[in-house]
Amino acid sequence: MKDNKITTAIKGMIIGGTMLVPGLSGGSMAIILGIYTRLVSSVSSLLKNVKKKLLFLVTFVLGAGFGMLLFAKPLFALIEKFP
Repeated sequence: MKDNKITTAIKGMIIGGTMLVPGLSGGSMAIILGIYTRLVSSVSSLLKNVKKKLLFLVTFVLGAGFGMLLFAKPLFALIEKFP
C-alpha cells in the first residue's frame, strides 16, 4: 500500500517522538510502522526520481521534527516524574 503525505508525516511524528525516549530506536519504530524500507531506498537511490524521493524525505523529516517538538515537553515531564 502506498503512503500518502499525511500518513508519512504522521509516521514521521511518531518516529520523531520515540527517538526522544531513552532506549527506543527510531529505526525500530520505522520497521514497526512499515516505512523503514522506503526510507532506506529513498536515501540510497536519491538521484533516481529525485523529485518524488525528495518530497517523501522532506515530508518525513518535517513530521519527525514536529513530533520531536510536540512530544519533548510531555516526555521530559514523565521522565522527571518517573525516573
